[in-house]
Amino acid sequence: MSGEFAITQSEPGLLGHDPEVILAIRAKSIKDARKNMEFIEKKIKRRSPVKIKSVNYKDFEINYVEMKGFFRLFFGKLFDKFEKPYYTYVDDYVVFSNKAASLLSFVEDYEQKNLLKNNAGFKDAYSYMKSSSTIFLYTDMHKFYSQLKPMMNPATWNEIQSNKDVLYSFPYWTMQVIGDNNLASLQYVMDYRPYEPEEVVAVVSDEEDQDMDEEAVTEKEQMSELKRFYIEKFEGNVLREFYPEGALKSEAEVKEGKRHGRYREYHENGKLKLRGKYSNNQPKGTWKYYTEEGEFERKEKF
Repeated sequence: MSGEFAITQSEPGLLGHDPEVILAIRAKSIKDARKNMEFIEKKIKRRSPVKIKSVNYKDFEINYVEMKGFFRLFFGKLFDKFEKPYYTYVDDYVVFSNKAASLLSFVEDYEQKNLLKNNAGFKDAYSYMKSSSTIFLYTDMHKFYSQLKPMMNPATWNEIQSNKDVLYSFPYWTMQVIGDNNLASLQYVMDYRPYEPEEVVAVVSDEEDQDMDEEAVTEKEQMSELKRFYIEKFEGNVLREFYPEGALKSEAEVKEGKRHGRYREYHENGKLKLRGKYSNNQPKGTWKYYTEEGEFERKEKF
C-alpha cells in the first residue's frame, strides 16, 4: 500500500438507513494489492473455518469475511468500525466498508460520477488549499448535521439544534495539515453564506395526487436492480424497511424481485403491527392486525 488513505462518513445511501462509512486505501500497484489480499484470504481459509465469499456487481468484485473483528485483528484501530468488512477494488484503491449496502451504494455513485471532486462546494473549498497534504478534512455541514445527534448527549444536541441556523451559515468546513520535516502548518477554512430557510408551499391537485400514488406503487413493485441484488446476495431474500429513527418497520420475503411469502410489519415501539403473506406482490390469505400494545385487533381475508 502507498500509505495514502481516506475515511468518509456520509448520509445514508441508496440502500441503507444509517450513515455510510467507507475506508479507501491507495495501492502503489493495484495488481500487488490484489495479490496481498488474496494471500491473506488463503491464509484464513487454511487456518480457520472462516468463510470468505465473493460476488460480482457491475464488474466490481465484492468480497466479505464472515468473521466479526477479523480485519481489526490484523490491521489495528483503523478498522474499529469495520466489524464484518466488505471490500472491493476501484482504480488504484482497495475500498472497505462494514456493510454491503454501503459498498454497493459507493459503487453506484462511482458509476454515475457522483463524486466529491465534481461537487461545487468541495471544488470551492479545495481551491483555498494546497494540492498535497498530510491530513485533509472536509465537511458538508448541511449533510453532516443529521449525523451529529448520535455523537452527543441530549443537552449538547439541544444546544446544537438551537444554533442550527448559525451552523448552516457555514456549509463547508475544510482543514489541512502539512508536515515538513520537523514543522507542521495548519490551515482552516470555513465558507460563510448566511442561511435562509426556504419556505416551500406545494399544492397538489387530486389528479396529480393520484399520479404520485400510482408512481409510488410502481416503484414499490418494480424493485431496482441494485436493491434486488443486495437482498438476494446479502439479506437472505428478505426485504427490510426501517422508520426514520432506525426501528424495524417491516420484513418481507421476496422472490425474483417481488414480495412473495411471509410479511411482518411493526409499530415504532417494536410490537407486531400486522402479519400476512404476499404472492407475486399481492396480499394473500388471512392478514392479522395488532394494536401498539400487541393485542389482536382484527383480521382480513384476501
